[in-house]
Amino acid sequence: MQVYPIGLTGLQERRCVVVGGGAVAQRKVAGLLAGGARVTVVSPALTVRLRRWAAAGRVLHVPRTYRPGDLAGAFLAIAASSDPAVNEAVWREAEGSGVLASCVDDPARSHFVAPAALRRGELVVSIATSGRSPALAAELKRMLGRAIGREHGKLVRLAGELRPRSGKLPRERSRAFARALLEGRVLPLLACGRDAAAKAEAEAILREIETGRPHRAADPPERTADRPPSGESGGVGTVCLVGAGPGDPGLITISGRECLERADVVIADRLVHPALLRYTRPGCEVVRREHHAGDFGSVCELMVERARQGQTVVRLQAGDPLLFARGGEELECLASRGIPVRVVPGVSSALAGPACAGIPLTDRRFSSSVALVTGHEAQANGGPGVAWDQLGRSPGTLVILMGLRNLPGLVQRLVEAGRPADTPAAVISNASLPEQRTVVSTLGRVVEEVRAARLDPPAVIVVGAVVALRERLGGAAGR
Repeated sequence: MQVYPIGLTGLQERRCVVVGGGAVAQRKVAGLLAGGARVTVVSPALTVRLRRWAAAGRVLHVPRTYRPGDLAGAFLAIAASSDPAVNEAVWREAEGSGVLASCVDDPARSHFVAPAALRRGELVVSIATSGRSPALAAELKRMLGRAIGREHGKLVRLAGELRPRSGKLPRERSRAFARALLEGRVLPLLACGRDAAAKAEAEAILREIETGRPHRAADPPERTADRPPSGESGGVGTVCLVGAGPGDPGLITISGRECLERADVVIADRLVHPALLRYTRPGCEVVRREHHAGDFGSVCELMVERARQGQTVVRLQAGDPLLFARGGEELECLASRGIPVRVVPGVSSALAGPACAGIPLTDRRFSSSVALVTGHEAQANGGPGVAWDQLGRSPGTLVILMGLRNLPGLVQRLVEAGRPADTPAAVISNASLPEQRTVVSTLGRVVEEVRAARLDPPAVIVVGAVVALRERLGGAAGR
């Protein structure tokens, strides 16, 4: 199947129709809304999220089955019904009336294939497999989402502001400017929220390319690129256990960033955002390691080896290194070998996840206590188990990390231990990142709604009366 990729614009002025009200239709509607479309949904029943969008006026709901003529005046139609006969009828009407149409999972009856779209502000990256494997496109989107952050969207806007000047450059100089924006200090500055400094740096780069005169980096950090590796001094190096934060590279601490700028070696977990590694100095060795029990020994040995060579080692872990991580064991390992260690705390997703979703963990009207637990049973590995019976009776807020895959069992334990099925519950996926998604429900319904929403790990689960405040606050603080 041959595909010509395009990006549709001006959908605000055009009617788009989605036939179907299930999870697939919901994903198609979400994509159209992100593109600014005016959407009509034709279906007798809707998912919870589609009902909310209809109630808020974001979509127009026609509460019945499809009828011929429903595409009148439409520019685009998507047949996402579970009934093949209905999808066939939508396709025939679209063909006869000149409406662009797509039948889900039926490329032969589609004028277009909706790609998996990665959005970062005005930057849109489309991933299509010519209709052969939407699941693969979605997985590629997830992988690219780790490398392309919110700062890239900011960079697109900044490049647009400078285009009246950069657009006048010869082609090769224009491309050199684009490369400099991507490879220099502009992206790290945008990633940590220093937009004004990033703009000044970009303008300095542009002046250099326009005139050939060198520019001075805007507000540079302490430079260590020209110093020899610390091992040449003959002493024992230092290991810094650094918390990278919940995901957003802008949420690392200043001390954590300074450690990265001084490091000879960085050993980073899989969940660490790639943008943080741009803070490392030239020549710094970066080692990516999985965060699981089987890799623990090799990580410790690598830290000890490099520290004994006199190097400065940064162990960069998602969240906080001493909360539901192996930081405590790594501290013990290093201390037993006589290696100096510094701990730089990080912002845990246990705190950042609810905050980014607009959920206060405590509120004097509803909860004065918070319990943080892991969704993995430590008891299976010889550690203490979680006292679910006590958590079920507690009136406070419960936050569960690493529990998405075990969600049905966790909910069952809490309900059996005494938590009412109507207790508010929320699941926040990819907290603090642009692809963050939040499902707000109750204990009795959260498993079904999370399954329908197809949330991906990592995720934070919040249980308690404070979850209901998100709706009352109107999502003012979260997304």
